[in-house]
Amino acid sequence: MQESLQKIVDQTERVADGDYSMRLVAKSENDKLSLAVNKMTKALQETSSENQIQNWIKTGQNLLNEKMRGDLDLLTLSTKIVTFVSEYLQVQVGAMYLYESSNETLRLYGSYAFIKRKKLNDEFRIGEGLIGQAAFGRQVISLTQLPEDYTRITSAIGDMAPTNVVLQQQFSN
Repeated sequence: MQESLQKIVDQTERVADGDYSMRLVAKSENDKLSLAVNKMTKALQETSSENQIQNWIKTGQNLLNEKMRGDLDLLTLSTKIVTFVSEYLQVQVGAMYLYESSNETLRLYGSYAFIKRKKLNDEFRIGEGLIGQAAFGRQVISLTQLPEDYTRITSAIGDMAPTNVVLQQQFSN
């Protein structure tokens, strides 16, 4: 009994220090204390994970707000936004298309490590291509298993094909 209580004490001390990896082995289904400590550990681990995600999001929002401060023209602002978001999310390439109501198109305004290729458009109509479809459907589009010639991620020492592409629309009314 003393050994069981010591294991419970050790477990609760580890949980108090933020280590949620250990689980107690219940002696039986009537070992309610061990089962309750395991349940508590799991709940605290989930809460801690959720808090970390929320803190990461709030930190990103605050840092993005700082990047957007000042009297910036639309091109500079969109470039700062897409650069920050790309770096914060640790993506290799980013592009920002903004809606122009005058001609009802989405136009490329800001980019991060994006190489414009001759056959690609700077403008898309709503519903046209994947960019236009994400805007039309107000949805996220995620692509995997891309063809080798889809686009390239380049650096000074090499280039590679991306493995995933995510298109995200964001409207503000």
